[in-house]
Amino acid sequence: MYPYHQKTNLYSSTLTAKESALTDYSKDKRLISLLRLAQAESTSLEAFYRNLLSLAEPNDAQNIRSLWLDEKKHLALLENLLYHITGKRSEKTEKTTVQQNESEMPTTLTDGLSYAFQKELADADFFRELYLNLPPDESRDVLFEIMSDKQNHAMLLCMLSAHRKNG
Repeated sequence: MYPYHQKTNLYSSTLTAKESALTDYSKDKRLISLLRLAQAESTSLEAFYRNLLSLAEPNDAQNIRSLWLDEKKHLALLENLLYHITGKRSEKTEKTTVQQNESEMPTTLTDGLSYAFQKELADADFFRELYLNLPPDESRDVLFEIMSDKQNHAMLLCMLSAHRKNG
């Protein structure tokens, strides 16, 4: 569904942290903190979709798998953005270090779709605020890509929920 095999401009090995204008953000501790929070949230959501995939019926599995793959893509985008800002690879957020509350883990597909819909809407708002508070440069491109994915995820989750209700 999505071109996961293609690399975006931030994956380019020709751009180093010292050459990037993004290093101007390296002293902005709040931005770095928010990006790390976004990274942790994406890790949590990736685990959530992995668990939701195990509950999915075959006709829903492909859509949920695309959501899961997008979260993996978001993790890579955020990792690269943080690298270009700080010049250092951040420590990978281990799945075991991001503890999800039991209440967040889906017990039914319907509950999982409902929770994920609300989460994606909140995440879209979060990334929109980040996007609007940065000057125009390549960091905004990453945030715009993630924000638009979040909006698409919310629409897809709404459609999956509607199909489940309508039989």
